[in-house]
Amino acid sequence: GVFGAGGIGGGMGGHPHRTGHDALLVGRPAHVARIREPGLRLITADQTYTLPVPAVSRAQDISFADGDVVLLCVKSQDTDRALVTIREAGGDPRTLPILCCQNSITNEPAAARYFRRVYGVLIVVPGIFLEPGVVHNNSLNNAGFIEVGQFPGGADALSHDVAGALSAASYAAY
Repeated sequence: GVFGAGGIGGGMGGHPHRTGHDALLVGRPAHVARIREPGLRLITADQTYTLPVPAVSRAQDISFADGDVVLLCVKSQDTDRALVTIREAGGDPRTLPILCCQNSITNEPAAARYFRRVYGVLIVVPGIFLEPGVVHNNSLNNAGFIEVGQFPGGADALSHDVAGALSAASYAAY
């Protein structure tokens, strides 16, 4: 699931969805309403997609299962609140992987206070979110550059699996 479906999260859920991967977007109610009705409008440099990606506006509407991962794409000031909400909604703090796809180095230590499996995700992704239901990802040749690794260091099978899924979804991911 992608928690925070704005400029970065919308693309990180939309691109994998359009390439056959399971995705669930968690976003603000107006954004989710537009995604549910006509679909997420994902505008790239090459094409515009309308994607029927599943979306919810509350973590309580997620049915967490084994094998799930959370791509945390909220603003840094919303990190603690999002992590508490995910735990309260049933996200297992021992097993649920949290991948911090955010523009800061403070999110991984914050996530490690709430969850055992934390990953740092370096993102160089052009994402614009100005109106509900519409996300722009205008990069040429790929959706952006991403590096995934364990926090505080290293890489494991999940790091490689997530990078592979994102690569298949048009990101240059490692």
